[in-house]
Amino acid sequence: MMTPEGLIAEVADEIEYLAGRPTLEERCLVALDRYVEVQDAEQLAALREAYLAVPEHQRRFLLHDQDVKDWPLLTILIPIGEPMTVKPDGTPEDAVEQADHEAALEYFRSRKLEDQRFQAASSRWEDAPVTASPSVVRFQAPARGALYLANDYPVPITVDGHMYAMVEHAYWALATTDADARERIMDASTAGEAQNIGQQAPLRADWNIVRLAVMTRLVRAKFQQHPDLAERLMATGDGRLLNGQDRSRYWGALDQGRNWLGRILELVRAELVESAH
Repeated sequence: MMTPEGLIAEVADEIEYLAGRPTLEERCLVALDRYVEVQDAEQLAALREAYLAVPEHQRRFLLHDQDVKDWPLLTILIPIGEPMTVKPDGTPEDAVEQADHEAALEYFRSRKLEDQRFQAASSRWEDAPVTASPSVVRFQAPARGALYLANDYPVPITVDGHMYAMVEHAYWALATTDADARERIMDASTAGEAQNIGQQAPLRADWNIVRLAVMTRLVRAKFQQHPDLAERLMATGDGRLLNGQDRSRYWGALDQGRNWLGRILELVRAELVESAH
């Protein structure tokens, strides 16, 4: 739930973002990297301060990892011997142990190695451009770039006989196995609300495997069902499509992200152009 203080902090953070300065989330992740590297009390205190500076309603998915949510980060911040959460009846869960801290640190070490491998290999994933200097089309909020490309652009799509307010709603509805959560996602008034419900709901066991195919199907449906948007997409030619809207390192292009949404859009664009001839 957003508090007045949280709203003020979010607005101030948006100003920092628009000015090109690090956001509270980015500062928290930098502090996290520093702590993992040196693991001393001073850096832990700095990490805790940076974490608490992030508005509470935005502290749900800082790591952008659907598998673990923010549990490794929370484990580091909770002192050994104290419970991380409480049960619905008010009694505490099992206390955090030293082994839990070590497991969390190992998660971040492995994540850093994965990032390094990705950066080293990224040049091999890029094909030579079709043109000498292809254009770049970025889409990111607020009010910048080609926002019609983003998943939260407010156009409805129909998939498997169900109508969704936008791609974001459809994606999270198809991700969960919880029928009640799915209904709440479909009824969500905003993309952010749909995402928050989806991130807290149980996911399909094979979601990490199928999510790329699901997103491709949804993006394809969006542009097939809205010819005006398809024309705008085809008008981008062979330009690279970079997703700066999503801070996920999987879907987005920020922070050496893999930009899978941008790649899907380029694929759908190619299909639309091919089918038009």
